[in-house]
Parts: sequence; C-alpha cells; structure tokens
Amino acid sequence: MLFRSLKYHRERKEGSVYWLELDKPGKLGPALHPSASESQPNMSTNSNGARSVMKVSKMSMSDIAAALSRQSGHPTEDHTGLQGSFDFEIEWAPEESPTSSDPPLRTVLKQQLGLKLQPAKGAIEILVIDQIAHPSAN
Repeated sequence: MLFRSLKYHRERKEGSVYWLELDKPGKLGPALHPSASESQPNMSTNSNGARSVMKVSKMSMSDIAAALSRQSGHPTEDHTGLQGSFDFEIEWAPEESPTSSDPPLRTVLKQQLGLKLQPAKGAIEILVIDQIAHPSAN
C-alpha cells in the first residue's frame, strides 16, 4: 500500500536494554581471543532455526554488542571496558528446544566468551509517526 504523505520523527526514551559485561572482571572466556594483527574484519551470523552460528574476526566489543542487539531483540550497549578487536566462533540454540543439543545464547556467552547480557534501563531510539495519509482516489 502506498501512502501519499508520511511524516515522522525519532525520539530517544528510556527503555529496556542489555549491558554487555564481563562475567568475571578481567577474565575472558576460552573462545574469546584478541585478534591477530594480520586478520581482516569480518562478522557472519547464520541460523537454520535449530542452530545459530556467529563467526567474528577483528571486531570491537561495541560492534559485537550491536550484533548481539539483533540476536537478543534488545538494544545492547558495550560495558565490558575491553579495548581492541576480538575473534570468536559460537553456536547456540535460537530457542530453547528439547531436541537441540546446543545451549541458549546467554549460556554460550557466559561459558565460552566470559560475557553476560545484564538487563538495564537505557536510552532507546523510537520512530514516532506524526501523520500518514492514504492516496486520494483518482
């Protein structure tokens, strides 16, 4: 459906977010490694419904937090304090399922990367529709 007129603006409001934090201060998980200087930046996420896989090379924690926003369904802010870039590969079950042998994302983040998603309040951007008009009949 086409609209003749659409007017909107963006607002920032307080809402539910996640803070990406270290599970134990100063300790990385076994699958999280500082990037080698010769590696190239790359991030991919694939899912087949039963399993999701994320491969990351030479990405900052703020980039990783942004990718986790898409996976968790909530804006995610980097509060790890980690500088530099990192590499890892993780697999998880997108939804809890008795048939999946993979753990959920939160468990994988904690056990393999030494990270956690901490629920918090923060500024989120919302889109506000000010006016919308259907096309006039010809």
